Amino acid sequence: MATETTGPTLTEIEAARRGLADVARVTPVYGSETFSRLSGREVVLKAENLQRTGSFKVRGAVTRIAALTETERAAGVVAASAGNHGQAVAWAARETGIPAAIFVPQDAPMAKVEACRNYAAATELVGATFEDALAAALAYADETGATFVHPYEDETVVAGQGTIGLELAEQVPEVETVLVPVGGGGLAAGIALWELVVRLNNIPPYVLPAPVAVFRTLITDWPVLSQSLATTLVTTLEGFVAAAIGGVALALL
Repeated sequence: MATETTGPTLTEIEAARRGLADVARVTPVYGSETFSRLSGREVVLKAENLQRTGSFKVRGAVTRIAALTETERAAGVVAASAGNHGQAVAWAARETGIPAAIFVPQDAPMAKVEACRNYAAATELVGATFEDALAAALAYADETGATFVHPYEDETVVAGQGTIGLELAEQVPEVETVLVPVGGGGLAAGIALWELVVRLNNIPPYVLPAPVAVFRTLITDWPVLSQSLATTLVTTLEGFVAAAIGGVALALL
């Protein structure tokens, strides 16, 4: 892959898309009457919730696992996750026919934990925080030789996430602004590459600081949302937010 300072290239993102052709869905875009009215401009949403395993994470996981050597595949993969990344790695490993181990915090949503298990991954609840699960996953990789699949500090993963940008270029060619929520930055970095390399008018993506921060703003600005629902959703989102944007993403954003 390309160097740490430049991230994956457009060629690598295009190669990732070819590798995903028979695996990941080209998710649709839908106009939002509510957001368009609130913002005073046309707003469309990219429905990655309809992606396999329920999020965009499968794009990066499949792309990373596809790059493994035969020796690496035999040793399997391992990931740390509070939810979507773990499901994506578990699913991609099962489809490839290789073993996977997923380490998750003890308070991770059980629906996500059970999904990992249903995808045949050895899934273990470890510690109270994502950092605890991460430490356990790295230790497992050292002990077994399994490849650690990072959710965002990996240029191959970023290339997979960047395929969303290629789809947007075809689905919404007239787009003026792209809003991208960011935790660790893998999704934002991939789409930023598309913006910087493909779009000659250099319209940048606007990176939202984090799902929880954005949602807390919505609670203030959108009083129709009940406080009980808001509290529940914020609590759930906090389980998925990375402690900081990763170095690979920072090099691109």
